[in-house]
Amino acid sequence: MRLRPLIFLALAFILTCAGTTNLANAANDELYKIVDKDGNITFSDTSPKNGAEVVQLKTTNVQQGYKSNESTRFKQQPKSDAQKKGKKAKTDYQIQITAPHEGQKIGPVQKSIDIQVSSANPLLPEHRIQFLLNGQAIGSPSPALNIQVPLSIKMRGKKSVTAILLDAQGQRVSHSQTVNFYIIRPGGN
Repeated sequence: MRLRPLIFLALAFILTCAGTTNLANAANDELYKIVDKDGNITFSDTSPKNGAEVVQLKTTNVQQGYKSNESTRFKQQPKSDAQKKGKKAKTDYQIQITAPHEGQKIGPVQKSIDIQVSSANPLLPEHRIQFLLNGQAIGSPSPALNIQVPLSIKMRGKKSVTAILLDAQGQRVSHSQTVNFYIIRPGGN
């Protein structure tokens, strides 16, 4: 029958996923394949009284997953000469748009979009962020790191968003990358 190899492979996969990746090499951990008089196959970790075949499972190659760390999002800048001498240096404020993602598609049921930024360094209380949608300001500069923009049925197609960090005098301190996203809406007016 063709199902027997599939059953064996399925069991081997399940045991591998459960963390028993090297049963044959572990002390007293053996897997037995038992075929009864009707040809039914059973797997067990207990040795049967009548003969059974010992199953040798191959060792699975396992790779650790990548663990993201919020601090790795921005590259650490090397210390300047002023910082090495203990003097206060001008802080480099890098801001980055974290939502929406580049190329993200916004479906027809979504009524608004949340635009978010993050900063490599803590912002000062007097800092304000101006969000731009297709180069046009959205509302007024705000200390908030996000803004929710309502979407109308007429808003469709490719859109771009940028954030500008302003100081207390309204002067540009930094700006984010431009992120392009797509608003999908039904046709018509």
